[in-house]
Amino acid sequence: MIGEAPSGPGSVGDQMARVTAAVFGDQVARLVARAFCIGPVTRTDLLAAAVAAHAPSPVFDALLRLPERRYYDVFDLQGQLMSRPT
Repeated sequence: MIGEAPSGPGSVGDQMARVTAAVFGDQVARLVARAFCIGPVTRTDLLAAAVAAHAPSPVFDALLRLPERRYYDVFDLQGQLMSRPT
């Protein structure tokens, strides 16, 4: 339609979604970063860290969508968050 921005890979909307996901991933990682002081962590460890940090609901929603596995560092977590739909 006239006046609608193009959508799809490479569109402005797609680029904004990726930027938003990256910023959100950074925020989640900052809130749970202390969990990595002991080494690799599980999703359950990340959820416990989010509780301790009094994280907002969207953080819990994102963590609950993660697969239960070991996350080796904040960068591993951020990569997984970026690859998951919001």
